[in-house]
Amino acid sequence: MTAREFLNPLKTVQTDIETLRDQLRIIHESLTSVTAIYGEKIGSAGSRNVHSMSDKICTALDIERELTEAVEKQIAIQSYIISAINEIPDIECRAVLHWRYVKQLPWNEVAKKLHMTEDGIYKKHRKAIAELEKTKKFKNWAVQGS
Repeated sequence: MTAREFLNPLKTVQTDIETLRDQLRIIHESLTSVTAIYGEKIGSAGSRNVHSMSDKICTALDIERELTEAVEKQIAIQSYIISAINEIPDIECRAVLHWRYVKQLPWNEVAKKLHMTEDGIYKKHRKAIAELEKTKKFKNWAVQGS
């Protein structure tokens, strides 16, 4: 197991959360639109298509449940990763990993935050990865295999 494999699950769960939030936003918009409230589809008996709305509500509830689980997972992963990063003695190494992996900033933004060149950030990142692999949290994770 590598340090990058250790850090990557945070990005994956953050992407999942963004996707679920987008899906939920779309469903909420469709449920709160004027046509959803007053009925776009009129059945043969002249009534609103209530089943369609109830299906959307059920879907929204399912997505909200998935979103809650994903956020809880993100908190657990992020907490573990931050605690591992905080074991690194060099404050600049900690900062590089924090901005890059916890905050998900692109390299040029990390460089700006730390008042360094991108080349300087890459060098510091290599050192930070090596330091991360020496931490107890990383070693425990590597032994467990995830």
